[in-house]
Amino acid sequence: MKKERTFLALMLAVLFMIMAGLFLPKPGLVKVQRKRFWALKTYTKTKHNLIILGDSRAYRGVSPEAMHKILPGIDIFNFGFSSGRLNKFIYKQGEKRLDLNGKTKIILLAVTPNALTKHPDENAQINSQLYLPKEEIYQRIYFAPLLTFFTSVKPEDFKQKKKKVNYVEKFHDDGWVESYKIPEDTTFAMKSYRKWFTKTDVNPGMVNDLILQTKEWSNKGIKVFAYRPPSTYSMEFLEDSLANFREERLIKRFEEAGGIWIPTKSSDYHSYDGSHLRYDSAIKLSEYLAKEIKKNVDLE
Repeated sequence: MKKERTFLALMLAVLFMIMAGLFLPKPGLVKVQRKRFWALKTYTKTKHNLIILGDSRAYRGVSPEAMHKILPGIDIFNFGFSSGRLNKFIYKQGEKRLDLNGKTKIILLAVTPNALTKHPDENAQINSQLYLPKEEIYQRIYFAPLLTFFTSVKPEDFKQKKKKVNYVEKFHDDGWVESYKIPEDTTFAMKSYRKWFTKTDVNPGMVNDLILQTKEWSNKGIKVFAYRPPSTYSMEFLEDSLANFREERLIKRFEEAGGIWIPTKSSDYHSYDGSHLRYDSAIKLSEYLAKEIKKNVDLE
């Protein structure tokens, strides 16, 4: 009888743990998912036919899954990083993840003025991943489901908390983060960008490196596309005026180097903070980019 009661108590405890893992609130869930997302993005071993490079407007603004519907058979990966720069380091990292033996080899550059400015910590996010201990990398990538299941729950987590701003993110294994904010504020990013661009301009050396890299890739049979990620008219005006960004001049040099520029209009899309696209607009942009790429690539 005692053994039966012990066994029953054990089974009830296990059942309670399973129910708790499934249904209790998970305040740390997003944090675990975010860690897994960045580790998986950095350490992906799969080679791809199309690599997207750029900053947060790239990884929040382009969905490989949405592009794949227009470009079936093409393996697409978003290799954008927060505050990521377009520089020699990231070009090399991106090319490592491109299938150079495949028939289709494409690089898509999300060209923002910010990505072409010098910063003392410009590769900070990807470096923070590259220097992780091996055991932590495995933990983040392979044990995330378990960590998610057993995320700790505190009594105060049951209380309804009213947040002034609700920032919603969903992480995709293809490198895209779909996101939006409630409530939205289309001027939110202006202050930080204005502050940054009063200190620095688009760096001519980085622009030259982009052109030289485009020429090198083109000579190796890699198709290079680029676009300016849509934001808002106010943001574009700020970037053009304060950051000394000369889009038409860059496009001319880029195309002379063998690249193909895809024009975009911010008025066609919706930004939730003045910088990043709301998830539905990101899907719309992704489909548009894929259609433009399809016009210029032989996929037969």
